[in-house]
Amino acid sequence: MRNWLTKLFWVLVAVYFALVVWSAFALPDRVPMHWSGAAGPDEWGSRTAAVIMLTGLGLIMVAIFGTLLVAIPRSRSLTWVNLPHKAYWQRPENLPRAVDRVATDLAVIGALTMAMICAVPVAIVAATSRPDASLPGWALAVIIGWLVLLTGYLVWMVAVRWRVPRDA
Repeated sequence: MRNWLTKLFWVLVAVYFALVVWSAFALPDRVPMHWSGAAGPDEWGSRTAAVIMLTGLGLIMVAIFGTLLVAIPRSRSLTWVNLPHKAYWQRPENLPRAVDRVATDLAVIGALTMAMICAVPVAIVAATSRPDASLPGWALAVIIGWLVLLTGYLVWMVAVRWRVPRDA
């Protein structure tokens, strides 16, 4: 499952950067860069500034998740990872399973996050076509959906996935 999720993460990275390139051609010269609450944009920038910001956002996600998705499966120790029941999962007989689980969890969180940020360039382009430059309603739904899915996954990880098996 981890390999599938890791591939999904990298596909979403490619989709994101394709959307950034598309937005470079679709954005007008003046672009809303920040929105405060229900109001319209409260900060504006150039198309170049928007594309640089979007590129930076993608590169940060690749730096964080990409690096960890490569490093964790190669890890021989998870002493630097804060795990529940660490003493159990650090035992030599449990460590391979723990490494696989951490890598899988990172792939899930990375893929969810990349899916959410794929909406950012689309939402910015959509906002530029609205008379008040407000974000479309679906953008908030994407963020809330991401938060709900991420929170649910994290709760499940801590409460179920990482508990010590009863027979241990």
